[in-house]
Amino acid sequence: MNQDQKKILVIFGATQVDISQSLDQIRACIEGGYDVFVILSDVAGKIFQIDEIRDICGTDRVIIDSDLVDLNFFIDGFGLTVIALLSQTISSKLILGIADTPSVFLPLQALARGDRVVGVSTQLEEKTSRLIKFRSVHHQLLDLGIELVRTDQIADLIMSDGSRAFFTESLNNKKTVITASSIERLPLTVSELVCPVNSLVTPLAKEVAARKKVNLID
Repeated sequence: MNQDQKKILVIFGATQVDISQSLDQIRACIEGGYDVFVILSDVAGKIFQIDEIRDICGTDRVIIDSDLVDLNFFIDGFGLTVIALLSQTISSKLILGIADTPSVFLPLQALARGDRVVGVSTQLEEKTSRLIKFRSVHHQLLDLGIELVRTDQIADLIMSDGSRAFFTESLNNKKTVITASSIERLPLTVSELVCPVNSLVTPLAKEVAARKKVNLID
């Protein structure tokens, strides 16, 4: 395996959630031999305990947006970019293309290079009526090429070394429909797609999956 594939860039946006599960997922990857670097937005740096993150990742591998003066190291050479907390601010800036901070610029650059970018949205982990307004945002993020996963899927995705992807669950409590276009836009390295329970895979999607040799797992 290319050593760059073992280098993972993790970005934390600012949301008022417990990040212990995210850190557990990151710790599992580090124990599995992955080299993880973390960038926090300025507000995230004021919300979360940076020392706790540095204890897991290493002091020189955790930095805040405003402290990052040289982006060259981060612009290339990472196998995967994971936005571990996809805040509304970062989501909006990604959609609008406002690359005014490293935590937004770097994922956009990765997408422009055709590299894999994964976003972890806490909205996927709650099923409430207020989620409906987030549907449009999530669709736009998917259209950008960002894959959306749950927090508990981070380590599984990273340690699959690019071979596994997760299909985003429906946010409106309806049956999740997996279409041919969803299969078409999967990275070429993906050979397994984990589907939500009781999801509906269209016949054409099954044909595309067979052609691309993508195994659908429920």
